[in-house]
Amino acid sequence: MNIQAMAGAWRLEGRTLESGWVVLEAVGWDPATGVTSPEYQGSGGNFCKTYRVEKNGKRAFLKAIDLTHPLRQPDVMAALNRLTTEHQLEVTILDLCKGAQLDRIVFALDSGEERLGSDFADLVPYLVFELAEGDVRKTILE
Repeated sequence: MNIQAMAGAWRLEGRTLESGWVVLEAVGWDPATGVTSPEYQGSGGNFCKTYRVEKNGKRAFLKAIDLTHPLRQPDVMAALNRLTTEHQLEVTILDLCKGAQLDRIVFALDSGEERLGSDFADLVPYLVFELAEGDVRKTILE
């Protein structure tokens, strides 16, 4: 089994997170192979796995950080630093936008870490976002 298939971020489908979010299904990629759908143009990048989630009847979008991604890079420490910095920056920006009551922002509803086991690959930092309405890219260009 390869390191990607072992990553906790790849194994969330069907789970209920400690925070109460139920992971319904992968979005834009196949959990069995990791292959991204060619038509998927959503968030996530190459270091996240994305899912639809639900809690108390509210549906949302989850970005699960794949901590094993840096382990496959030539400079592991630099890649790990970049991944964690980008994740923390995204959390900070979303908190600032929420505090400023900006109206064209998809808010983060939750963030945290899920542990699926005791290995490093089993740790899954995540962000849960409101579902965006319409074409977000078109809105940004307006």
